[in-house]
Parts: sequence; structure tokens; C-alpha cells
Amino acid sequence: MYQILIIQQTEVKMKLSDELKSKNINFKNRIVMPPMATAKADKN
Repeated sequence: MYQILIIQQTEVKMKLSDELKSKNINFKNRIVMPPMATAKADKN
């Protein structure tokens, strides 16, 4: 029983860390992208 619980906990932690990584990457992309988006908007 304890082994199963430990495996489930580690899987949950892995999923959480993966989600955090993907959110951080998306967040960084959003910070990098706006200058390009605003430049295109200014041209119009």
C-alpha cells in the first residue's frame, strides 16, 4: 500500500512540475512577444 501511495505522490509532483515549467515557458514567451505584436499594431 505504501509503495503505491509513494508512486502516486511522485506522479502528481511530476505533473505539477511539468505544468509549472510549461506555464513559465508560456509566460516568458508572452514577455518576449509583445514588442513584436505592438510593432505590428503600430504599422496598422
